[in-house]
Amino acid sequence: MAGARYEALVAELSAPLTSQQRGQLARYAEQLLRWNRTYNLTAIVEPEQLVRRHVGECLALMPLLAGERIADMGSGAGLPGLVLAIAEPHRQFWLLESVGKKTRFLTHICGELELCNVHVYHGRIEDFPVSAPFDTVIARALAPVERLVQLAQHLLGEQGKLVALKGDKLEVELIKLPPGFRVETIKTLALLSPDEPPPRAVIIRPDAAS
Repeated sequence: MAGARYEALVAELSAPLTSQQRGQLARYAEQLLRWNRTYNLTAIVEPEQLVRRHVGECLALMPLLAGERIADMGSGAGLPGLVLAIAEPHRQFWLLESVGKKTRFLTHICGELELCNVHVYHGRIEDFPVSAPFDTVIARALAPVERLVQLAQHLLGEQGKLVALKGDKLEVELIKLPPGFRVETIKTLALLSPDEPPPRAVIIRPDAAS
């Protein structure tokens, strides 16, 4: 019955998902919390919080993605990169993560769900060998904006964009935005959790004028 519980929670999300994708997200959430008991992959321990808040937050990023090649910096347990890969099978996702137990989980769940559009990289973001620039680079709860831009520099193409999920200190962080980059827009994400402040996504692009 545990699987049915996760499927019911995923069904509450407003994202446009097929029945197969809803089943994959439910299986992902179930497996993540199961692995978490042994490997401490995330601070999240409740199915409701994981699905309604965290998976929902990741899916809210779908309209902000562009292009075919997407990199998730510091993917952790797959939030947001793996969730987005399930919802966007026509795009290719690279999940960049330096912690071995997390990349082992990511590799396991990709095989479990038969995801062909996900590539797991175990190592530092700075050391990732870029064969072609990424169209979108995403980051969630990873580092201040200044550091995110430094990490994303070698990943982005001239027309690429960095999409970063940030909290209430965003304006302070943007003061230190490095030269050569500009803020395109800031989006507030609508979620199912009315008791928590909605997160915001800032979209940053290389400044062509620089």
